[in-house]
Amino acid sequence: MDSKAGAAEPSPRQDLQSIAGSALKVGLFTGGAGVFIGGIQGILYSDAPTLFAAFSTLQWLTAGTTYWAARSVYLNRHGLLSKSQKELLGLDVDAIDTFSVSERKTASAVGGALSGAITAGATRGKRNIIPGIIMFSVFGYAGQAFANRWQGKQDANEVTDGDSPKTFWQRLASSKFSPVTIMSDAEYEDLLRDKRLRIETEIALIDDHIAHLKQMQSQNPNEEKR
Repeated sequence: MDSKAGAAEPSPRQDLQSIAGSALKVGLFTGGAGVFIGGIQGILYSDAPTLFAAFSTLQWLTAGTTYWAARSVYLNRHGLLSKSQKELLGLDVDAIDTFSVSERKTASAVGGALSGAITAGATRGKRNIIPGIIMFSVFGYAGQAFANRWQGKQDANEVTDGDSPKTFWQRLASSKFSPVTIMSDAEYEDLLRDKRLRIETEIALIDDHIAHLKQMQSQNPNEEKR
């Protein structure tokens, strides 16, 4: 029984593959933002907007991918170790990593520093590596601190309202600034029911209006001849 459970546990290689996949997704998202922002900046400030947008995309793609990969590796560093390595370091083999508020801030700062170093070194030259490390680590730490504070408020509201915990995307969609809204199946059914009642009411009004017009025409058959 235990051997089957151990065999089902993800290996360090699978963990790395999962981190790489999620980092690539984040990188593609930030790269898409780079296309949009770089395109606008290229049109306003450059004679070659296409080249400017491509360079901006490369920067944002590199920054997003390396940031998320480094942050994920830091947070899941114990999970990336093999069983023998954990035993050698005196770690609990069956323990699941729990990320405290301070550890998330540290992970984001570390991820930002590595991301700033790689992005600045690859796209801006060696002289910008140190400034990139400082700026990106500060941005990563400050952004995580803001995210932790916002998530804490959301969790407190959910506990007060008695709702089940929501994911990040559900919280984002529930924000008043979001253009979309998440609905339960019952809420969606109620919305469709209300729309159907409105349509049926409008159809009934149109039918009444048509019947009224036909009645007027039948009462005045000579009006059309005139």
